[in-house]
Amino acid sequence: MGVRLTISADGTMFRYDDTPMIERTEKGSNIVDDLSDYVVIDTETTGLDTDFCEIIEIAAIKVKNHEIVDTFSSLVKPIKWYTEIEDDDCDDDFDDEDENSFIPFSSCDGYYYVDDFITKLTGITNEMLENAPEPSEVLPKFKEFISDSVLVGHNVNFDINFIYNAFMRTLDEPLKNNFIDTMRYSRKLFIDNEHHRLFDTAKSCGVAYENAHRALDDCKITYSCYEKMLEIISENYSDFDEFKKLFKSGGRHIDTNAITADTTEFDEEHPLYKKTVAFTGALQIPRKEAMQNVVNVGGIVSNSVTKKTNYLVVGSFDFIKSVKGGKSSKIVKAEQMRLDGFDINVITENTFLDMLAGK
Repeated sequence: MGVRLTISADGTMFRYDDTPMIERTEKGSNIVDDLSDYVVIDTETTGLDTDFCEIIEIAAIKVKNHEIVDTFSSLVKPIKWYTEIEDDDCDDDFDDEDENSFIPFSSCDGYYYVDDFITKLTGITNEMLENAPEPSEVLPKFKEFISDSVLVGHNVNFDINFIYNAFMRTLDEPLKNNFIDTMRYSRKLFIDNEHHRLFDTAKSCGVAYENAHRALDDCKITYSCYEKMLEIISENYSDFDEFKKLFKSGGRHIDTNAITADTTEFDEEHPLYKKTVAFTGALQIPRKEAMQNVVNVGGIVSNSVTKKTNYLVVGSFDFIKSVKGGKSSKIVKAEQMRLDGFDINVITENTFLDMLAGK
């Protein structure tokens, strides 16, 4: 995508349209509970980065006494992305000086909403989004629908961050609802699963995985998985509090010296080879597993940010109420070191996972 990023003299990062990146300082808490009344949410987006990509579809299911009582679903017209015109055979009517011009990405480079990958994944096309309602029309209705309910979703922090940003930019107010992540439940209940994607969790729960990657259908799958997992918990634990104890930990300090690579042969061209990586916040994958992955590609891991740190990976739950000013002490230190000229980059977990894959 033709995303334009700017870093100001004081280190503040801006989006390509000069909108400052949002710090989610008033974000609700990630809780563990066995609710009978809640709202399931899901979004489809233009990409994975919550700071630079946009919502293209948003949906929700209202549940009362474990039963679905209402639904909400809408496409959302996002900001158009721009990339330089390269194909001389493109539509002659395209005006590269007119910011309202639109050419589907599939026909040539230019203004577009989603690329071919997103269209193939979701079935949502640029033509559908051209006629979709804008965030200013959709989000007030969505806000009224969810009210102050606890929000349930699979890997829901991804959706929460997107919606929080959209609320701030469109409604000038934060999303404060507490939320439940069914992926966390899946990791505790289905420990033999290699992955805990919605597909994997649905399979373990015996839930049909149909029409996935459309927001409302994913909400329905997530609802069925959550209800099934509550049944499993009630059948295998004396009460919910016993299950809840599985989420308590005694801290995140890990003996990095005990983490050794599974191989002695490394790709010296890998982006993390001989790079020092530190982590802050709660990751979608266990932190020790993330560290092991770094070491396996020839990288170095650390529990703290030092002059040797090249990357600080920010976990999905970093901006929570307990973190003063919306930033952990590691982020504050890394930002100051960057201003002081040190070679350190603060990256999201999604960017980290892309780097692990060699992208």
